[in-house]
Amino acid sequence: MDSQDKLIIKKLLKIAQNQQKILGKLAQAVDPNVEYLKQVANQVGANLGLAITTVEVYRNAGHSSSPGGGGDGSIIVMPTSYIVSVGGVPNKVPVRQKYSDTFRTQVSAQKADQPDLAKNLSIMFD
Repeated sequence: MDSQDKLIIKKLLKIAQNQQKILGKLAQAVDPNVEYLKQVANQVGANLGLAITTVEVYRNAGHSSSPGGGGDGSIIVMPTSYIVSVGGVPNKVPVRQKYSDTFRTQVSAQKADQPDLAKNLSIMFD
């Protein structure tokens, strides 16, 4: 393989990475759970008397893969997960724990048809 071939492969890899980023953003734009989680984050803050300043939701699309090249036929399935980043929650462990517990409880209760949603959810505080 000469240097021209290596350059072409590098460019193709870069294109594939950019396409993956774009597909991720498109999937996030059409995922109703993203908007739902934003609404719940704000609602929980209001119910707890907190002044929520920012809420961002990041979607990590699930995928399947075969470990070690897949020669043994095994497949690992990673479910879709969400990261909710919340600003405005005081930097006090009891307050953040109460917010987190209330958030998860509300998602579990309102989205009983999606039990994995609350399980595959991470909350970050800014």
